[in-house]
Amino acid sequence: MLREPMDQSVRGGVQLDLDRGRELPPAVAALKDALRAAVARYIDRLPDADAHPFLGRKTKRFELSGLWSVKLSPGGHHVSHVHTEGWISSAYYAALPEGLEGDDHAGWLCIGRPPIASLARSCPLRHVEPKVGRLVLFPSYFWHGAAPFSCAGERLTVAFDVRPGGAPRATSARHPRGRAAWRAGRLSGGSERGPPYAEPKGEMLR
Repeated sequence: MLREPMDQSVRGGVQLDLDRGRELPPAVAALKDALRAAVARYIDRLPDADAHPFLGRKTKRFELSGLWSVKLSPGGHHVSHVHTEGWISSAYYAALPEGLEGDDHAGWLCIGRPPIASLARSCPLRHVEPKVGRLVLFPSYFWHGAAPFSCAGERLTVAFDVRPGGAPRATSARHPRGRAAWRAGRLSGGSERGPPYAEPKGEMLR
């Protein structure tokens, strides 16, 4: 378990790798099976568009790449980042403190805001409310992070990336640097909401 690893997005929390090639505990193995089934349903609902940077990689053959959990304490958050080696990224909410509901979006998933103030003002923004049991899936090139919260309790999430075909490769929540990562984040488009496939999709696993 690492507290605020330097190359990760976590601030005010700890991160734990759940899948490092060893035999998984039964509860983690069952969760991974449920997550994989949800990803298959998500991919199946995606439209076909061979020339699109996200939809063009649609396939029934995929691997979950990495599996990690993050526990945030009050004041904790995720710096906005993208996953440069993933195709689909995720957030599964295992436990939440009371009091995250409201218009201030404290503790919510924030999609579309790069970590550069001058760029953030012109980018589309979407907030997703966390709910226990909810899995949110979205393109890995979307900028995403989590806003700080102040209510008592801990925010526990599980995350992974999806790679089309091939062997899995761990790609936990790294904070990219440089123009290439910024350009990847801009592929989400410039409209306020974007087309249906460009919006994060949530599914309750329980």
